[in-house]
Amino acid sequence: HYSASANVEVKPNIHVGKTKAYVPQKIDEKHMQYFWKSTIGNFEGKNVTEITYEDEIKDAIIDNQTVANTHYTYAKTLQDELYKNENLIVRSSENHQPFSKGQYQWTLECYDASGNKIDNNNTTQPVHSFKIHITSSSPLKVENIEIHYSTIGDISKVTEGATANYGNKASIPSFNNNPLNNVTTETQQEYKNVKVLEKQVSLYNENIVNNQPSYVSGKLNVNYDKIAE
Repeated sequence: HYSASANVEVKPNIHVGKTKAYVPQKIDEKHMQYFWKSTIGNFEGKNVTEITYEDEIKDAIIDNQTVANTHYTYAKTLQDELYKNENLIVRSSENHQPFSKGQYQWTLECYDASGNKIDNNNTTQPVHSFKIHITSSSPLKVENIEIHYSTIGDISKVTEGATANYGNKASIPSFNNNPLNNVTTETQQEYKNVKVLEKQVSLYNENIVNNQPSYVSGKLNVNYDKIAE
């Protein structure tokens, strides 16, 4: 009688959360900058040697319609945010401090709306999704991983009085080179094109028509002799 056994990889109940990191900022009359924070955690004591993070920057939904090319970032901007500003943090579960950069490696891949890869130094082609691959030659005891970055929302197509929602979806498809399913989360940020209230005034009795004052908007020329009467 022969028996065989195999080591089965036990997958932790990994959680990925996404929140709005900061108050949005207006870039110009046509664009807003939105800030995001993704947190990956709940490793349940499992050491980490590999993890993959994927992010989909979803176009704005305006009046229940998805409007193409209204939400994106640029590869060079994203690369600079993550590399130069150290907005990717892998935190130790032992001392709750970030690991040094030499203790793990990571790569960034950016894609356009059709899934074509974009060079990380590109500054003109909109990025609609990206992937971060984190690896370590030595197993790491990880408390959580934080990823901070920003996106651009095109608000030029949001008509007066309308509301647009800019969505962002995060997922973890791989942990220690084993596939994960349904580890995903999604959130959104809202922009309202507030209707400007127009203030009108009436000064003189002769502006009354049918017992109702006649109002004007815009620049008002005042005849002070009329007021004194």
